[in-house]
Amino acid sequence: MSPTTPPPTTPPTPPPTTPPTPIRFADSEDALHEEATRIAGCSDFGDPGYLEGLRILLDGYDQEARFNDHGHTMARQMILGILVGRLRSEQQLRAIPERLEHPIERPIVICGLTRTGSTALHYLMGQDPDLQALEYWLGCSPPPHAKTVVCGGAGAPPPPKKM
Repeated sequence: MSPTTPPPTTPPTPPPTTPPTPIRFADSEDALHEEATRIAGCSDFGDPGYLEGLRILLDGYDQEARFNDHGHTMARQMILGILVGRLRSEQQLRAIPERLEHPIERPIVICGLTRTGSTALHYLMGQDPDLQALEYWLGCSPPPHAKTVVCGGAGAPPPPKKM
């Protein structure tokens, strides 16, 4: 080797990269409840009857779903959001129990396949002041105060602005 020729170099071998293995959904039931409790600021989930379905869902995710890391995170966030919604709903029902005293007489349920006009019908019927339509945003995140319980129909509050 001449003094002007640099010695041959081999590129460093990168460390093996293995994607992080997400924990099993079924093993995260307690952690999901604890995080939902922290987010909602309350801990009463109400009737524990929902736990059977939750456990079936979590087990199904572990046994049947083929989530990549992003899918796993999204599914976990969805479950967390549902648990937080349950906590907040239970809290509101305890704060104003008379809400349960108002009977729902002759409910109108609108359902339809995609692109059949069911959403347009829902919006149209929601304009009738004699009807009360549940807005999607309100169903996903019920209001925390009794003063804002009015939903749908004429004079309904607008959906919250996204920041």
